[in-house]
Amino acid sequence: MVDKLPIIINYLISLGGLTYIIFVFKRKSLNHPNYSLFGYPIKTIITITYIGISLNILLIIGVLFGWIK
Repeated sequence: MVDKLPIIINYLISLGGLTYIIFVFKRKSLNHPNYSLFGYPIKTIITITYIGISLNILLIIGVLFGWIK
């Protein structure tokens, strides 16, 4: 388990960063509904960030159960 700890901490840090990005983009979309970033609407960026959060959670579960080494 000790060898898995740095991997899990890395995924948790990225999970925290993605969660922060969600809050920033949600606040931005409330203030500026037609705002776009890199040509994509904010709603699309938020959806992609949710997908990234779910992938991070799946990776953490995979490391904990030993599916990923």
